[in-house]
Amino acid sequence: PKPLVRTPIYAENVHGQEGLPGVPVHEPAKGLAEGNAVDYLIRTLSKAKPHSITIAMLGP
Repeated sequence: PKPLVRTPIYAENVHGQEGLPGVPVHEPAKGLAEGNAVDYLIRTLSKAKPHSITIAMLGP
């Protein structure tokens, strides 16, 4: 993906090459879930105890 209007600004001098300076980045222990995000959330939330999951909406 790329910005619609202007050249992207990555600010590696601030955020580091990975976005988290000083934090080691590892491969995920678990692979991608089957299906799409909405179906995954429906399955996950329907199996969980009430008020046991907090969803943090991050990013654009």
